[in-house]
Formats: sequence, C-alpha cells, structure tokens
Amino acid sequence: MKSSTFKFPVIKVFCSVVCCVLISFLTTCSGSNSQRTLLAYVPSSSYTVLAVNWKVAREDPDLKRICKGAEIEKLFAQLGLGEETVTEFAVYRDRGTSAQAGNGLIGKGNFDSSEVVKQLIRMGWAEQNLEGRRIYVNPKDASWLTTFGKNLFAFGTESAVRDAIGAKNKSVNRFTHNPAYKVMASHFEGKQYPILMMIALPQASQDMANAAVQLTATVMDLAGVGPLGDLLTKIGYARSLGCGISHKDEFFPVAVAAVMKDEESAKIVSGSLNLLKNLGGSVSNYSSQTNVARAIQSMSVERRREVVSVEMTMSTRAVAQ
Repeated sequence: MKSSTFKFPVIKVFCSVVCCVLISFLTTCSGSNSQRTLLAYVPSSSYTVLAVNWKVAREDPDLKRICKGAEIEKLFAQLGLGEETVTEFAVYRDRGTSAQAGNGLIGKGNFDSSEVVKQLIRMGWAEQNLEGRRIYVNPKDASWLTTFGKNLFAFGTESAVRDAIGAKNKSVNRFTHNPAYKVMASHFEGKQYPILMMIALPQASQDMANAAVQLTATVMDLAGVGPLGDLLTKIGYARSLGCGISHKDEFFPVAVAAVMKDEESAKIVSGSLNLLKNLGGSVSNYSSQTNVARAIQSMSVERRREVVSVEMTMSTRAVAQ
C-alpha cells in the first residue's frame, strides 16, 4: 500500500491547540490516569502530544475554547461520532514537514467501535487488511482508522496509524518510553489534568543531534499570549517540556516543567525566570498590562538538577491580552 499525505482536519488546528494548552495548569480535575493510558498508544516517533479529558473540557466553555473544541467536534462528526460519546482523546504529531508529518488521534469513549466501523463503511470507507489487523481507509483523503478495542480507536495519516499499532504491540515503540518524557512526567505525578501537553524529541533524534531541542519555535505563536512568550523565550532550549490546564473561577493556574540538557543550563534558565519575575511589575512591556504583570509576579520557580518547574496564576483577562 502506498504512503499518502492529506489534509487532516484536527491537525490543521493542532499546532494552535498545543500553543493554547501551554497557558494553564490544572490541579483538581479527574481523568489523568486514563489520559496517561491513552499515551501508551502514542508512538515514540511523536514529539508533541496533547491529551484531553473531553468529558470535562467540553462542559467548560473556557477549557473548550482553549483546546479548540469546536474543531474537535467537527472531526468527531466526520467519523459519525456524537461529541458526547467521546470521553477523552490524545492528538500526536511527529517531526516531519507539514506535508509529510504523521498526524494522529487516539480516541476513547462510550461508543461501540464496531458500530463506528459500520458507519464508516456506509460512508464509503474501504476495509483493508494489514498483517492480520483490519484498517479502514477514507478514499476522499486517504486517512486511516483502526480499532484497539470496543471503545478505542486510532485515526490519522497512514504513518500515524501504523506507528500507533506499533506502539500498542511493543512498549519500546511508545512515546512514554522516551527517557526525557519519564523525567518530565515524574514532576506531574499525583496531579490530574483535563488537558495535558508534552513535547519530547524521540531518543534516536537526541542521540544523533547530541543537543537540546529548541522548543521555542514550536510554540512561538504564544508570543502574544500574556507573559507566556517571555516564559518560553527564557526557557529556550530543552530536551522536553510539559504542562497542563485547568480553570477555576476567573483564573488559570499555570505550571510548566522543562527538562534542560544539563544542570548548568537549568541554573541559567531558573535565574532568568526569577529575574523576569522581579522585573515583572516594572518592565515597560507590562507597565500598562496590570493583569499580565501580576501573573509574572505570581511565578514560583524551582529547579531540581536539570529540571526547571514554573507555576503561576493567570487571570482570564491576562490570557485575552
């Protein structure tokens, strides 16, 4: 079967979704353990992953807006799924160019996978066999879908679905097998996240490059979202980065964990962030933006060896500025 590329609707908004996720951190919503279960199907070739407890996010207008929920609902509709039948999903992307990238989504919910498949076939999708596994191909855009159980599926480009199958079959093929991910994830243990975003370069690429990943370019669109542009600029190079999001009243508590290439880099970053905090109320860029300045001043910065952790509280007004 020949590889093909296509326009994958959810990935059109994926980069902006990932950027938006960086604006918040949650501490009290349910679904984290289940979300991390979905990560077991995300392939090691991925460098960016967004996991969402959709049951929670779709009921909160602000969380739904941040994770581009309207676009996600359109995607589910294209698969014949009612948005209320999906409880959680994870979107992932590899490091290929925009035309060649592997873009995928793992979905879980209250639906019956066999009924979803029947609906797709009625819509014209073709059933094919891949080494004993049934896959379904949309002739309109060459997207793939396969099921992993009664209420779990993988959808996306051919390479994304193939890699998800590989991740299911062998743990070494999973995003969660990445050492950088393991270090980063340990800083989120014991907390629960309706929305969780993580970036980590595949280990093979780290070995070849023998250098840190420049994450700033990946999320550069955040430059205009309150103080997050400055935060990411100060972090700069990192092996991996993670954050989550919640919404409580008029505030978004924020936390970011960045795994730097070594302790010296982490010291420099933590020092820069503390300087930013001390200047937050007087920096000219923020002098007329009281809400943003308060967010900067609310930052707490910790460093544990090569890991820098940041927490802050942003108001909805600061996010909108």
